[in-house]
Amino acid sequence: MFRLTKDLVYELLEILTPFIQPPRRASALSIITKVLATLRFHASGSHQEITGSNHFVGISQASMSRAIKEVTEALNQPQILANKVCFLRDHRNKKL
Repeated sequence: MFRLTKDLVYELLEILTPFIQPPRRASALSIITKVLATLRFHASGSHQEITGSNHFVGISQASMSRAIKEVTEALNQPQILANKVCFLRDHRNKKL
């Protein structure tokens, strides 16, 4: 139900990029990593799924918290929120 296609992820990256700080250091998280990790956080609701406890990703909790804040603020920009984010108001509409 909450899976995104590759095309939708690329579109989302294009829309969000102007609102997200590009990496200033070689070791900083890339914009795509910030966006994908934040989407994963919003889907799971847990830092533990995507931070150091996951040996596949290994993002520190501090970096993850900053990424979540930055990407969520970008998603909440009026021009993005109004056009791209839709919340279900009724569980009967889940298949829409």
